[in-house]
Amino acid sequence: MHSDTPTPNRLLAGIKVLEFAFGGAAPLASKMLADFGADVVKVESRTRPDFPRLLPPYPANRPGLDRSAYFTNRNSSKRSIELDLHVPEDSAQARALADRCDVLLTNFRPGVLDKFGLDYDAVAARNRNVIYVRMPMRGTGAPGFRERGSDAASRLSPGSSV
Repeated sequence: MHSDTPTPNRLLAGIKVLEFAFGGAAPLASKMLADFGADVVKVESRTRPDFPRLLPPYPANRPGLDRSAYFTNRNSSKRSIELDLHVPEDSAQARALADRCDVLLTNFRPGVLDKFGLDYDAVAARNRNVIYVRMPMRGTGAPGFRERGSDAASRLSPGSSV
């Protein structure tokens, strides 16, 4: 018997997600979308690898750029592309991907994607149905929100929860 009803692991089949993220939380969020069938494309820097690529554990305890079990756990089920957004052709390619995606997910600091035409207003002007998910480490308006950070550094900030 044939059914057009998606199976539970393919509920998001046909949904295109573009990820500009690093670390743990945002890549984990997009991995969940990918695990449910969304086509997730992770955009990575051509000049700076995502730091979890260097985190242990490693198979056979041998470190290496593409050997991190942590990175693999957060990024399986995705496709990826390396771009240098400072190169005009690469930022144009990133905008073209954003113009065709259903969801754009980022955890970059506020303002980082703006200079490349990848902020919400610019993307929504070209792709009016986009769902734009922002989850920067330090929020969007609190003191220090433009500073770089990690989970561990944020926990040391006054007023943050542990």
